[in-house]
Amino acid sequence: MRLFIPLAILAVCRTVCSGNYTDVAKFTPQLEMESDPSPKECRSYHSLTNSTEICHFVSSAEDCQMDEGFVNYIKFALCHVKPEMLPGVYVLYGTWLIYLFIALGTTAESFFCPALEFIAHNLKLSQNIAGITVVAFGNGAPDIFSAVAAFTNSNPSSSGVAIGALLGAGVFVTTIVAGSVAITTPFSLAQRPFLRDVIFYLAAVFWTYCLLYKGQIDLKNSLGFLAFYVVYVVVVLLGRYVNQKIRKWQSHEEGTEDPNETTGLLSNRENTNQRSSQDSSQEDWIAQPIRASHEHNREMRDRGINSDEIDSVHSDGSTVVYSASSKVWSLINPLAGTDWKEMSFPFKAIEVLQAPIKFLCKLTVPVVSADPDVNDWSRTLTCCHCVLSPMFCVFAAKVAFVKVGVMPLWSIFLIAGATFATLVWLTSSELRRPKYYWVFAYVGFVASVLWTYCVANEIVNLLQTFGALINVSNVIMGLTFLAWGNSIGDTVADVTLAKQGLARMAISACFGGPFFNLIIGIGLPCTIAIITNKGNPIEIQFTAVEQILVSSLLFSLAFSFVVVPLRKFQMTKSYGVLLILLYVVYLPIVILAGIHIIDW
Repeated sequence: MRLFIPLAILAVCRTVCSGNYTDVAKFTPQLEMESDPSPKECRSYHSLTNSTEICHFVSSAEDCQMDEGFVNYIKFALCHVKPEMLPGVYVLYGTWLIYLFIALGTTAESFFCPALEFIAHNLKLSQNIAGITVVAFGNGAPDIFSAVAAFTNSNPSSSGVAIGALLGAGVFVTTIVAGSVAITTPFSLAQRPFLRDVIFYLAAVFWTYCLLYKGQIDLKNSLGFLAFYVVYVVVVLLGRYVNQKIRKWQSHEEGTEDPNETTGLLSNRENTNQRSSQDSSQEDWIAQPIRASHEHNREMRDRGINSDEIDSVHSDGSTVVYSASSKVWSLINPLAGTDWKEMSFPFKAIEVLQAPIKFLCKLTVPVVSADPDVNDWSRTLTCCHCVLSPMFCVFAAKVAFVKVGVMPLWSIFLIAGATFATLVWLTSSELRRPKYYWVFAYVGFVASVLWTYCVANEIVNLLQTFGALINVSNVIMGLTFLAWGNSIGDTVADVTLAKQGLARMAISACFGGPFFNLIIGIGLPCTIAIITNKGNPIEIQFTAVEQILVSSLLFSLAFSFVVVPLRKFQMTKSYGVLLILLYVVYLPIVILAGIHIIDW
């Protein structure tokens, strides 16, 4: 009877995916045990005893190569470090991994999200469209960029990291995070958004299972995932449109005014949050603001940077003395505006750890605020961005030394950047934004994408290294460390929302957010990888670990889909504890299966 219900779900899924509907009754759960690492896998070096042979193996084996990253961690550990010093390497790599997770959150939230928000504002997207696209992409940026880094990695086994992370994060968020929200504040769920998101999420996970069962992802299916999200967007917009019409009719009957939901993303955000706490029919995970999207604006206000920042003004207003250098330093100082007295020690430590990556990003990523009351313009700093941003992009993309004619690409970008910097200097002033300032938001978007992608690549490579060193599959590393690291922000944000009285929005995010990450995290990077690989499909392994992982996620979603309506959509502390217990049972089973202790 061990794990009977998940195995029953697995039996039905395997039968449907294979198309053999007559074998449902005959199915016996003989799951394919994850085999020992093949000779082609990097972790198979453990069968070797001689250090010279080990170094030769990791230098030549395709699975040990890390072309997308900047450091070959496995080669350094096994070729340049004495065996007795490996524990120190573990500590060093572990510390570096923690810092990379902090850097990933910093680049995504402090630079990528503000660029997304400004673009949504600049394109005059409505709240509905922006919520389903820009806000969702901004909040899921760490997961999606990690998936892009894994699927597009030249290492053939790296796709396991992405599969493990996307599905593992789904199990984590729908159990641990959702359970924590329910324990924090008992409440009643918004029925329509909850059922819609769970149904779509179940369908996406089942589709993923079918792809895993077949052992590959082709272009047709990767594009199908993206099309499936388009269908979801249409369903959401139609549902909100119909609901808005009903509310408008009810408001007309009651003689009250119906709030308008078609205004811009920024102008109506506070009203949206207020309405979402009062009306369950308007509760949606897509109604959340981009996580940390206002950090740039808050920093500017905390530092006192506004349109009145000057040294002195004559009484007639004719003469202004402006300190350009102090403005530049205030904009690039990563610790300026921090209220150290009000912060606890852990948050102080995080601020200090974020400082180096923030400083480098501020030098290379233009951040443009969509708030007209925030004056983040500096002619001097913008001219520096004109040179530094393209230079960073060309080196981050590893094309700096590609020659165009007789000139390397970095020199062409340097000349072009210096030319644009000169034009900006001649056509603008230090005191006010030029009309073309919005262009730098798109430059910042490209630079922040590259920053986030580079950091995500290093995380994926480090996790692959740890997996090889401790002889654990990439899927296990993805469903644990990568899933946990990328879900920390969701946990903090959703529990905070619950404490603020927005528990319905938080619980909706626990199902809608992972659905978006899964559907885009597979559809987008797989499409990119397949196209760049001349149309060849992505090969993926389907071992006992993947089977337990996907069946557990299906069971978790099906459990909530059945039990929550039976409980009349009431989320209580007891139900939250039950969700957490599901994860506590699932995690050791999948890990023990991955390290061959449990045999199926």
